[in-house]
Amino acid sequence: MSRPPSELRSKQLTFLARFMVGRIDEGCKVLRPRARQVRAWRCGRFLQRLARTAHTTLLPEPVTSRSRLGVAERTLQMLAVVVPAHDEQDHIGACLASLNVAARCSRLEIEEVLIVVAADTCGDQTVPIARSLGASVVSVDARNVGVARAAGARLALDAGARWLAFTDADSVVAPDWLSTQLEQRCDAVCGTIEVRDWESYGDHMREQHLRTYTDADGHRHVHGANLGVAAFAYKSVGGFKPLVSSEDVALVEALSESGASIAWSAAPRVVTSARRAFRAPRGFGELLARLDRELTQTFGAAGAAL
Repeated sequence: MSRPPSELRSKQLTFLARFMVGRIDEGCKVLRPRARQVRAWRCGRFLQRLARTAHTTLLPEPVTSRSRLGVAERTLQMLAVVVPAHDEQDHIGACLASLNVAARCSRLEIEEVLIVVAADTCGDQTVPIARSLGASVVSVDARNVGVARAAGARLALDAGARWLAFTDADSVVAPDWLSTQLEQRCDAVCGTIEVRDWESYGDHMREQHLRTYTDADGHRHVHGANLGVAAFAYKSVGGFKPLVSSEDVALVEALSESGASIAWSAAPRVVTSARRAFRAPRGFGELLARLDRELTQTFGAAGAAL
């Protein structure tokens, strides 16, 4: 009795996949640890797809992990976005709405996206708003953005994230932001930022920013509002340091020193605010305030406002 063509093809694919598993195991032994991890992940993705095509299970189901903070069980093959926040009730809603759209980008295929808000000493409605929009929340009491980012990253890693993306609560990401980070195929991605509302400063600051800021591939800007890093690379350098500012710069410097591949790309798009009531000292907000003071001292209040 002859087998149906679909059953025969299923058995052929099963044999092929089992054969490849053995060859992958042998080939990965000669790779460096980091390359071995990347190769194993890529091969695992291929084999899972092959297994689904063959209507059989060749590889074990993805391991799940329940974080110590009570996050629901999630698969190890997932992405995560971490948003530090201190009293951001006026901005967090728009930020999370944009992240929810980016998490549904078709180019992400079937990977789950975990959004984590690291609420640092919040006394307003930041936490209830974040939870109402589906974000997981980890609370810290440090008034320290390095501590907040690290706490959010730790929750994401405990949940099994393979990629950590970071933005800020006063920022809005593009619908393809996450997928574009991954498409750079590097251990880390440093993106640029864009400001559209200059009402707090005026046209003089917008023009000065456009003259002095490099919004193109090959830039050397580091923004916590547009940053991504592979989980294994993040863990290899110890993650974020407990710095009140420039924690993003310190992480990227450590990644560079470790030999990690870094994409300096303008492709992942993020729009951030030019608010005067900035949160991080020596961050982008303080840079704008300093430029404004310099322009005022040079041209006077009337000239700087032109």
